Parts: sequence; C-alpha cells; structure tokens
Amino acid sequence: FGFDQRYVAWLHADVVLLFVGLVIGMVLALRLTNAPEPAVRRSWYLFAAVLASGFVGYFQLLTGLPWAAVTIHMLLASLTWVATLRLRLALTERGESESVQPDVIELDQQPVASSGHPSYKSQLRNAAP
Repeated sequence: FGFDQRYVAWLHADVVLLFVGLVIGMVLALRLTNAPEPAVRRSWYLFAAVLASGFVGYFQLLTGLPWAAVTIHMLLASLTWVATLRLRLALTERGESESVQPDVIELDQQPVASSGHPSYKSQLRNAAP
C-alpha cells in the first residue's frame, strides 16, 4: 500500500497506549467499586494479555519484524479480544428466567395443549362431552 512502516508503527503504538490507559482505568474502577470477583479477575487477564502483546510489539520494532514475533503478536492480539469479550460478559447480569409452562386443559384425563393450532382446536371440539 506504500505506507511508511515506521509511521504505521508509531500510529499503532499511540492507539495501543490509549487502549492500555483505558484497561488500567477499567481495572482500577472495578477494584474500587466492589465489582463481582469474576469481572475483576478477567480485567487482570486483559491487562496481562495487553502487556504481553506490548512487549512482543516492541521486540518486533527493535528486531525488524521477524515472522515468528509477528505470529506471536497476532496470537496475543486475538487473546486480547477474547479477554475483552470475557470481561464484558462478566459485567452482564443475567436475571432469573421464568419457567414457561404451556396452558393445559385436561379433558377425560388426557392433557390437550391449548393453542391456536387448528389440530388442537379440533381435538378440543371432539373431546367435549
């Protein structure tokens, strides 16, 4: 594409530093607000993934982008996404689900479900005394 490699690395590093600041803010906010323990633990996992990815990224910059380091960096970037999504899911509360029971009409000891389906309507008509 004709981009200067150093400029792209510089821009990438700026965005990553912004993200690291947001992750540190999230870790502190969760720690100070008595958030659920799974969320706090997952925020630390996210911080570790970002930190490891940053070390590999600087290693890449200093050594001229060797393919093995790029592969590890991409793997850590994927793990960062997984950690981010797991943290988001840890912050979501799931309420109790209501057990849904179908309406049942008992006629002659045979349960027949009451719904709008035509076959059930005919069963109800035929089952009447």
